[in-house]
Amino acid sequence: MRAQVDNNQSKILVTGAGGFLGSHLVRALQTSRYEVLCCGRNTTRLRNLFPDCHVIEADFLEGQRPEYWTPHLDGVSTIINAAGIFQEHRKNTFVAAHRDGPIALFQAAERAGVNRVIQISALVACNR
Repeated sequence: MRAQVDNNQSKILVTGAGGFLGSHLVRALQTSRYEVLCCGRNTTRLRNLFPDCHVIEADFLEGQRPEYWTPHLDGVSTIINAAGIFQEHRKNTFVAAHRDGPIALFQAAERAGVNRVIQISALVACNR
């Protein structure tokens, strides 16, 4: 799969970059001339998978407010949200991971002038 990206874009932030889908997206995007920012909870895993990628430690459980995300969006023109969970564990709930965290990220993106957001989610996002 070759990623189709607008030529005016420079930085692409991928959340869930260490997951199955996110890691494939990062690999595809790294073949382009755009800077890819790998965002996820496990920075050791991200650095091992993508040694040439700028790694950002972030978590939707912690990132429930737009201010959490703002420092990570400087110069970002596109966000691809591929983060998610398949089962809940303690405070890591479907609502936190698939609704509240992404809403905070998208609000921060709007304020920061991010041009494009691509949302990828699971059918069980709200456990209903």
